[in-house]
Amino acid sequence: MKFDLFADQLADSRVKSMVFMGLSVILAVALVANGLFRGSTVVVMVPPEVDREMWAAGNVASPEYMTKIAMPLVAYLSNVHPDSVELSFNAFMGYVAPEVAGVIRERLNADKRYVVARQMSRAFYPKSVQVVKDEVTLIGLEKRFIAGTIVADSDKRYYRLKIRMNNWKPEIVAFDVGVPEDTGAAPADMKG
Repeated sequence: MKFDLFADQLADSRVKSMVFMGLSVILAVALVANGLFRGSTVVVMVPPEVDREMWAAGNVASPEYMTKIAMPLVAYLSNVHPDSVELSFNAFMGYVAPEVAGVIRERLNADKRYVVARQMSRAFYPKSVQVVKDEVTLIGLEKRFIAGTIVADSDKRYYRLKIRMNNWKPEIVAFDVGVPEDTGAAPADMKG
């Protein structure tokens, strides 16, 4: 009788071992599959407001999408105050492509020194948008203040960004600021 009890217990432990072994194999396969599917992270920047049809796929995007992405990025450059200029420019740098980050940071640091030294604030009011391939140009009016006194009221300006879509993430590869031509359009060639 003791032998029958021992044989039942032995068979029961083998069954339990096989069940646990099977569950362990299933868990290992699930973990490997999870690791394979999480191999790359996709970052999708959604515009603050989606009011029309637009699309983005991998390394390309519609002109509407590019416009919606460019609007808040230009605001980091164009709407500054001595107390907020560093934070704004650092936020902008988060979208700059690594290969041009050094050059763009130098330009922004020079602008930051200018803003802080003169206690200057500026505000940009975009009135029109031009999208040509990967370049988005916002054209509008800019007001500048020094120590609270308005020194430039309604100056015509443009801010142009060259945006590259890199695995769903918008990256700024160049930007340009200047005065529009007499026709109201920005110059065709980007200065840098």
